[in-house]
Amino acid sequence: MKPRERPKPNLIAGKYELLERAGDAASTAARHDAAEALLRRALALRAAGTDRPATARVTATLGRVLLAGRRTDAARELLEPAIVSLADLEGSPAFAGLESQLARAVQTRDDNRGAITIADRVLEIAEHDDLVEILAETLLVKGSALASIGRLREGIGIIKVAEELARANGLDRVVLVALNARGFYLGEVDELAALNVYREGLALGRRLGQRARVLMFANNIGYTGFLTGDWDTGLAELETALADDIDRVDRLALLSNALIIRINRGESIDDEMRELETLVAGDTDPGSRSMVLDARANLALASGRLKDAHTTWEDLAQIQVAFAPSSFYQGARAALWDRDVEAVRADLEAIDATGVHGPIVEARRGTLRAGIAALEGRTAEAVSLYRDALRGWRELGIAWDEALTGLDMATVLDPTDPDVRSAAATSREIFSRLGARPFLERLEVTVARPGSTPPTEPQASTPVERPTPANV
Repeated sequence: MKPRERPKPNLIAGKYELLERAGDAASTAARHDAAEALLRRALALRAAGTDRPATARVTATLGRVLLAGRRTDAARELLEPAIVSLADLEGSPAFAGLESQLARAVQTRDDNRGAITIADRVLEIAEHDDLVEILAETLLVKGSALASIGRLREGIGIIKVAEELARANGLDRVVLVALNARGFYLGEVDELAALNVYREGLALGRRLGQRARVLMFANNIGYTGFLTGDWDTGLAELETALADDIDRVDRLALLSNALIIRINRGESIDDEMRELETLVAGDTDPGSRSMVLDARANLALASGRLKDAHTTWEDLAQIQVAFAPSSFYQGARAALWDRDVEAVRADLEAIDATGVHGPIVEARRGTLRAGIAALEGRTAEAVSLYRDALRGWRELGIAWDEALTGLDMATVLDPTDPDVRSAAATSREIFSRLGARPFLERLEVTVARPGSTPPTEPQASTPVERPTPANV
């Protein structure tokens, strides 16, 4: 009797799966180029076979990896033809996953309304078929798109729902992406709350060994620390990450934010700026380009090149819609110091046109309205508006903007006015503590204008709030 033959393992299918797992693991480890190479091999093998749903699934995974590596154009070049060639799968889980990643790619390119249209189509299928991971990921896309077109609180709410869904189903990767998105958009509402979200994400990412997310949260903590006045902790997070062996896109993001702190301290950064320009050379991704523009604009302002600073922040606002409320505000400050009231008014109108509201955006609006009033000679109104703005920045815990607003006052109002002298004294204390030498020097020159007197010490009744340092 012939012995029964054991079934042979499907070695080819096993190879596909190993390549897919290896690619996913490489992406988790922030090895973006290696992840892409592995998944392209897996996709070539899948596409040569007959399992079309598997081909769609691997294509979606590769699209997600390309987006994680800020290769938005490459992701769209992959996903859009796949949507056409695999159209017979429409309505299936595999096709929903493919469209979910396309929605994300479209949103990354600032076509937020187009992203919402695609996301809504995916969400209906994902909800009805209980495709929980696709549902959570697509809710994140829709929430981010809504927040970017001025429906900020609605967008944050949807992101929070996605986060809760991911937590309830053990989708750790999606939880980390959600924390990053929620922290980013909270930055227009409550910077200290955003900082706490980033800290939570950093701790979770480290615990799970999600290196890509650890780098992302370290970067966000670094920039948020810049705004809240915890420069030493922020810079420590950034430089610790930069000391590691990291891919180009992560080095670009981390180096940009580290340079922003160092620029505003007046340090010599010529070599690092050249490296930053090299890292972005040939990169068309708006996120990558925005990092270089932000560093350039900060350098121009710190160097006193006010028109350059204004123009560069305007460019940043145009290429990255999500950054428009902050970029127009920063550019308006350069115009204010240049006493260009029409430019300040235009920037304020541009902020209003975004439709974004929240405590931080309102503090920006109030600061600019005060500056416009001062430049137009409405001094009493300007002083009153500046009092409100300073109180707002202090309550929000954003020390950097509080200090800059005091410098605004000294620039456009009489430095001998008691309110101006008190605000300038607080600005001096903050600039000194942060080591913001270019701005401290500008303040000293500004308050020493003919007929002015040195600023008094800040009043004890209005202390500057400081965030708790992050755990490194």
